[in-house]
Amino acid sequence: DPVRFEHDEDKWWGQGKWIRLDDIREFWVGVIVPESALLAPFRQIGFLLIFAALLISALALQRAASLSRRYSRPIGELAQQSLRISEGSLDEPAQVHSSLRELRLLAEAHEKMRLGLIRLLQLKGDLEIARQIQQQTFPWRFPDIRGYEIAAGSIPADATGGDTFDVVGTQREEDGRCTLTDHSPGEVQFLLADATGHGVGPSLTATQVRAMFRMAVRLAQPLVDQVFHINAQLQADTHGGRFVTAWFARLDTAVHVLTVFSAGQAPVYVFRAATGDFEHLSANSPPMGIVDIAREAAATTVHLMPGDIALILSDGIYEARNRSGDALGEERVQQWILKNHDRPANEILLGIKSMVENHLEGHPAVDDQTGIILKRITSSQAQNA
Repeated sequence: DPVRFEHDEDKWWGQGKWIRLDDIREFWVGVIVPESALLAPFRQIGFLLIFAALLISALALQRAASLSRRYSRPIGELAQQSLRISEGSLDEPAQVHSSLRELRLLAEAHEKMRLGLIRLLQLKGDLEIARQIQQQTFPWRFPDIRGYEIAAGSIPADATGGDTFDVVGTQREEDGRCTLTDHSPGEVQFLLADATGHGVGPSLTATQVRAMFRMAVRLAQPLVDQVFHINAQLQADTHGGRFVTAWFARLDTAVHVLTVFSAGQAPVYVFRAATGDFEHLSANSPPMGIVDIAREAAATTVHLMPGDIALILSDGIYEARNRSGDALGEERVQQWILKNHDRPANEILLGIKSMVENHLEGHPAVDDQTGIILKRITSSQAQNA
């Protein structure tokens, strides 16, 4: 076997072998080789392997860097664009250049999202303008009527609502003309209308009804004629099963008579302070915009006594549901009125609003909430006022 040994601090390998030629002749062959001579080829191969490994590693790193730039640069650009969008900057599109199909698709989706957000913000701005316009149609002050208190308001479920209301004081001149006034009017006319649904479409319909009502009041049309003409116009303008429930009323302040016409708006109640009873006023016709309403249709006449309250609330109040699906209902509202009917009209309306909020328990309202409170105050309340 080969033998490794040292001589003069050098390492050697040696091996010997006997060779017999015949019975007489034989000899021994020995070979001695320095270890450095044996390892030289292996060192050369090792150097070649290390060089090849380093070369492959360098090429791999270069390729990885190239691929990283190819993928990371467009992804970084998209990330920067997302950051700009989150900060509200939507003016500049993302400049993404990539030969990869997946990244191009991602960039296209990102750009569609940016354009969609622009349109959404524009729509939000338009909705805010529509909300402001609708809110401006609501009266911010009510006629000052001796012996009466009026409170009214509307809370839309969305930015804009399908409910509207109006309170208009009028004075008839000797020549038959009708002028609008808030100071001791001879008559006060009321409107509460509820277009089906809530949002932009119903709000346009509700605002249209309010505009036609104002025009009819200025033209001094009788109450039923107002309903007849407004309904005819709604039939011409509304389609697809849309309709409007509406409550019209005219108060003669001299004789304390409230003439009412309800086009599908129910329930409407009059609280009688003397007995504590609620008088239910039924609808006089179907909702508006569906069928003809006869000009001969009969209105309802109500004589208001001191302390009586006309309570006109949209279904968004009675049908307000909490998380359990329980509706507020008419009975709860009536019980609250029984306990608080001595309060001023504005406190009654605010109390109903608070009752609805408490009943919802933080659950969002799904319908608009609108109400009108007309209260004939007693002589003692008038003196205190």
